[in-house]
Amino acid sequence: MTISPERLYQKIKDLTKKIKQDLRRKGMIIPTRKNKSIIRVGNYLIKRKENEFYSVVSVDGEIMADQLNLPHTAAIIANQLALKQQFDVSIVNRDREYGYACFEDQMYTRAKERMDLDPYYNDIKVYKYQESGERAENLKKSIIAQFEKLNKVA
Repeated sequence: MTISPERLYQKIKDLTKKIKQDLRRKGMIIPTRKNKSIIRVGNYLIKRKENEFYSVVSVDGEIMADQLNLPHTAAIIANQLALKQQFDVSIVNRDREYGYACFEDQMYTRAKERMDLDPYYNDIKVYKYQESGERAENLKKSIIAQFEKLNKVA
């Protein structure tokens, strides 16, 4: 018994449709690669920029999320939007915190290299660290004081 090419094609097409529907029910849209720097997830595109950041853009060109550090974050956001869900802003905040942490790590690595070359640099860094701690504490106290005023009014 042989199957005609048209019938085989139709069976593969039906199976593909069923798999896509099952994955959608489980909360995932199948991504497709458009080119080296663009991936499509439903009606949204994940674009890798030249500056190594990622953005999620609708097919219409509306930017939904920009300056993302990790492609994973962009994929999660695009998937949520393609499922017609409101994307979770906390994931964007965590992505930004990750970017800041990476930046700080690079800064401390450079500072460590400089400390090995110049012993006076170490003294300067210790002073700046103490000064920044005092400044942060003062800012925190001013915010708490303002919050306390708000509590008294309420």
